[in-house]
Amino acid sequence: GVQTCALPIYAIDHAAVTKDEAIAHTQSEALAAALTRCGKPHELVLYEGGNHALTRHWDDVTARTLNWLDRHG
Repeated sequence: GVQTCALPIYAIDHAAVTKDEAIAHTQSEALAAALTRCGKPHELVLYEGGNHALTRHWDDVTARTLNWLDRHG
């Protein structure tokens, strides 16, 4: 479970509020809430539009991931 997670979750990137064909954004929001309750570092980014692979937002996803790894890696 989330309580036993020993490593930081580097990011939760989500393609869109309503457009992700694979995972409902509410699942990402629930995970972020659980990580907050457990005091685990995380970042939730909700992207408007695009697909599950985040291809429209790839440059931002890459920059955020690299920044996360600089801070927590």
